[in-house]
Amino acid sequence: MTTNASRIEPEIDCSDCVYTIHIPQRTRLSIYNHMRAFLVAEIEKRGFVATDPKLFSMLTIEDKAMELTDDIIAWAEVNFTEVTNDTVSFLDAAPAPAGDEVQNYLAEAVPQAKAEFLSPENVDNIDTLIQLASGTPLSIAGTDAQVDLLARGHARPCRRPPEK
Repeated sequence: MTTNASRIEPEIDCSDCVYTIHIPQRTRLSIYNHMRAFLVAEIEKRGFVATDPKLFSMLTIEDKAMELTDDIIAWAEVNFTEVTNDTVSFLDAAPAPAGDEVQNYLAEAVPQAKAEFLSPENVDNIDTLIQLASGTPLSIAGTDAQVDLLARGHARPCRRPPEK
């Protein structure tokens, strides 16, 4: 029979603990509204009325705004976690309020996401969004054809060039 005094308590291992951030719904919606306004403004800079339902599907524009929002939040969460866990110790002074920290990461992530989206090298850019939001994407199942969404009046299938 052993006594409680001779019993060895296991140590608590916290070596795998990390700092994380949680972006709440209100902040997520704020980023989404910002990105939606950005997309509408970029379309209108090109001479279109983005909010005219006869010209553009707002659902397509809003879907892209949500996708960009998700990308921004994912980037901020990953970078916050990587940087914070490499630089913060519990012995440091009290950390800044969470909102300030998140704002710092979003101040970098939002302009970066905008620049990448506007880049002509990006296949999924503003021109693609205009094409998709102003036309009806058609999938021709079972063929190697694609639909030219830029053709005004009607869509016409085009054969893909052979791969080399």
